[in-house]
Order: sequence, then structure tokens, then C-alpha cells
Amino acid sequence: MNLHELTGFESGVVVFKESGEAYIANWSGFEGIPRKFANALFGLDNGNDIQETENDEFDDIAVEIAVANSPKNYTINGRYENDEVIIITFKGWE
Repeated sequence: MNLHELTGFESGVVVFKESGEAYIANWSGFEGIPRKFANALFGLDNGNDIQETENDEFDDIAVEIAVANSPKNYTINGRYENDEVIIITFKGWE
């Protein structure tokens, strides 16, 4: 199952838990976790261990990234995580 199938969304914010690095990613064409290399995104790992979660520890980072991209109010739709990343989707980003 890819992220689009899991989340029902094509994009959201990817936060790497250990480093706190976060970015907006469109994963509609990827299998696995989107990784940022220079100016490109690549899907690596299978991402099959990502599960829906209620962990809100990284919500502020995700909203900050979303607002920096397009200033407006954002409502979190869902959170998905594994040991390495948390993926946060927003209502209206389907």
C-alpha cells in the first residue's frame, strides 16, 4: 500500500522525527516514503510499516511548514507514522 492509498491524500508534510527536518511532499507518484535530495523527491523504503496515529507531537512543525508555503488556517486531517517519520495531511489538500 502506498501513501496515497493509506492517507487518501496526494500530499502533506513529511517530518523526520530524529532531525526535525520537514517539508511538503506530493507522493502521488511514489512508492514508499518521499525523500528529499537536492531539488528532487524520490520514494525510498517501502513505507509498509506506516500506520495511522494520534501522535500530535509534530503538529506545530507541520502547520508552520504549510503556512510558510501558503498563509492561511490549516486543519489537520490525519497523522501517519513509523519509527522514522510522521506524515501529516490537511483538510483541503486531497
